[in-house]
Amino acid sequence: MENYREKAISLINSFNLVILDTALGGSNQRVKKCAIIAVNEIIHSHYYDLDAQKYWEQIKKEIEKL
Repeated sequence: MENYREKAISLINSFNLVILDTALGGSNQRVKKCAIIAVNEIIHSHYYDLDAQKYWEQIKKEIEKL
């Protein structure tokens, strides 16, 4: 399991890729990418709670539809 610092760096790097895409002329998709990154983190942190996982998976599907 990653330590706190490694996780923080990993998240920053994930969002940096989205910001780079924006700088290169990316569309509103960047906001969806950020939201999906956050939802994936939530899903991962609820590995023991299947109801929470299902809930957040549905949220993720709705984000992707937008």
